[in-house]
Amino acid sequence: MGDGTVEMLRSVYTSAETGYESTKELMKKVKDEKLRAAMDQHSLAYGRLRREAERSLGSMGRDPRDPGMMQKLGMKLGLEMQTAMDTSCSHVAELMMNGSNMGIINLTKVLNSFPDASPAAKDLCNRFVAAEQENIQRMKVFLQ
Repeated sequence: MGDGTVEMLRSVYTSAETGYESTKELMKKVKDEKLRAAMDQHSLAYGRLRREAERSLGSMGRDPRDPGMMQKLGMKLGLEMQTAMDTSCSHVAELMMNGSNMGIINLTKVLNSFPDASPAAKDLCNRFVAAEQENIQRMKVFLQ
């Protein structure tokens, strides 16, 4: 397998891990059960994608790249700042949508950057993008 495959799988893993962690962090601020359920559904998708990328990398004898401690801390502090004054459903849904848009942009760049990646890696990356698009649709009902 080429380096494009490894880099694509690592990007899926890192994006899924970051998305999972930020969703779980945001869920701590949400009291609305419908929004929590929608967020939990998306965190489960992140978990599935992350595990699949990790398994694929493992079968190639490669390790995923865990988002660094500084990146995780930065994400946590950023979410704290963005929710300090507003934890309304609409605001949290907007934050979730912004995160999903970032995921779509990042993984689309990865898809375009590694045309030599395996079909399986491309499929996983495309499924990640699709999950982010589904999340945006799911979150729209909470905007006010």
